[in-house]
Amino acid sequence: MGHVRLGRIPATRQWKQVIEYLKLGDISVTQLATAVADASEKSLIKATSDPVFLEALCMLGKLPQMVKEHGVQAGLAKVGIQVSANPSAVEILTGVNSAIETVQRTPGAKTTDLGEMAKQAAVHALSEAINDFGPQLWTPNNTDVHTTVASFAAPEKFGELAYRFFANVAERNLKYYTDRMIPHYLGSDRVKSVGDMAGFDNALGLHCKEAALIMRPFAKDWHGKLVFQSKKPIDAKNVKGFADVSFKKINKEFAIRGNANGTA
Repeated sequence: MGHVRLGRIPATRQWKQVIEYLKLGDISVTQLATAVADASEKSLIKATSDPVFLEALCMLGKLPQMVKEHGVQAGLAKVGIQVSANPSAVEILTGVNSAIETVQRTPGAKTTDLGEMAKQAAVHALSEAINDFGPQLWTPNNTDVHTTVASFAAPEKFGELAYRFFANVAERNLKYYTDRMIPHYLGSDRVKSVGDMAGFDNALGLHCKEAALIMRPFAKDWHGKLVFQSKKPIDAKNVKGFADVSFKKINKEFAIRGNANGTA
């Protein structure tokens, strides 16, 4: 599927060459964003071995299904979230964060920084989706929120959640690198102001959202085949296979965007 391009993009670079971009002074934020994307590719692949990452992605698939089948309080309990009988969106999101943290704090768990990014990305994706897909003509009450969460059990809605999740993970991963380097150049002739950094951050976010667009149809099809056709559970094993392929697809999109003559 095609993407709206952000202008001409340079050939793929490695991380050391990314830093050279900062030394050029007249580099566009889009070019820098593309090069940094290549530098983070391997770390994204490693994310699928992190139990916190897998739990965060599992949560996006299992939570809506359980709420739809068992109601909000009982359904959330089945994924390790204890809430009141009539929880608000904030209570649900806080519960999601806490449930993922339980895995994060398990003694001996081989967690990484990407696990923390995934936890934040899962809460962010669910919060955004509740706001975007809930009733728009009035202030939604708690029942509206529960109905909206249950609606995410549909394959198309899971595709939307997965898209937001993977785009956010990719963006956080890229910023993990850039946030450690760009501040050293602030005020120099390389990155002249905080405004330049804001422009870079905006370009980076858009870059990741466009690269992750492939997830909408892919995640929709994966969810439909797994849950409705094969009747298989959304568990760590199945989600790991899904995530492995997902990152390959996203990294391929990054590679296409890293080729000045590439087309999607």
